[in-house]
Amino acid sequence: MPILFSIIIPHHNIPDLLRRCIDSIPQRDDLEVIVVDDHSDPAIVDFDNLPGRERPDVTILHNTSRFAGTARNTGIEAAKGRWLIFADADDFFTYGFRSMLDKYADSDADIVYLFANSLDGETYYHNSKTERRERHIRKFFKMHLDGDPMGEVMLRYAWGEPWSKMFRREMVVAHGIRFDTTPIHNDTLFAYTAGHHARKIAVDAHCAYCVTYRAGSLSLTVSEDKLLARVAVFARKERFMRDNTPYAILDKVDRSHYEAWTELVWGGKEARKRAKETLKTYGLMGPRAYAWFAYFTAKIFVKKCLGRK
Repeated sequence: MPILFSIIIPHHNIPDLLRRCIDSIPQRDDLEVIVVDDHSDPAIVDFDNLPGRERPDVTILHNTSRFAGTARNTGIEAAKGRWLIFADADDFFTYGFRSMLDKYADSDADIVYLFANSLDGETYYHNSKTERRERHIRKFFKMHLDGDPMGEVMLRYAWGEPWSKMFRREMVVAHGIRFDTTPIHNDTLFAYTAGHHARKIAVDAHCAYCVTYRAGSLSLTVSEDKLLARVAVFARKERFMRDNTPYAILDKVDRSHYEAWTELVWGGKEARKRAKETLKTYGLMGPRAYAWFAYFTAKIFVKKCLGRK
């Protein structure tokens, strides 16, 4: 039987959670799982017994570079399926994922967007952070399913994570769509370029994936390098949106690059110069940039007055 689904999972130093993720994936003849280990520490990971080795449908590869973006790109190169499906090793698929595979196996869409919920990865309860993330995703689905034309725009351009989506591999290959090699937000470029090139999308409100909150995860830590990466990633996105989409959509672009630049400036970091140069490179240092700088400066000031981080 030909492979229809390729599930790609980057992994770094969390074998127990990787086990949970793999165990949530059904074993079927038309599905392959590609685990790409991203330079895990041998003191933490027993590579001879890495989760998935016992399953014939799992292939384990090793990232030759660093970061999840290059690991996902390695998975894309190895994938054989009609559909590419991405998962983070600390997340897992819901039982509903099984029926979604059958429902959309022969879809003529280039991307299938499936709903995702969010839970604490240890307690499996909702908390304020998981509720905020789930509410963010639900907003896009509700807009689309209620017939708001901006719903599809937001799904294509504003939902930056790759999980809980099915991408037609033929489209990804034809347009050379790949993940960034940045330490954070490596998936942003992939998400909006795939959304832009998709001729047709499908949207299903059935929950197929659970994204977990895990203290200490990469996305929750802040550093100068990550702030600089955020400036570069989202400045490039705004440049892409300006050059390739109707101007009205631009107001929906994530302003994370201006927020990160503001944090670098008020943090007294030398990196603020590099951030400003990046914004100049993409032609984004006009009055709009300073207006956003003023806005985020006010937010920082209010947070400090309220004693919030």
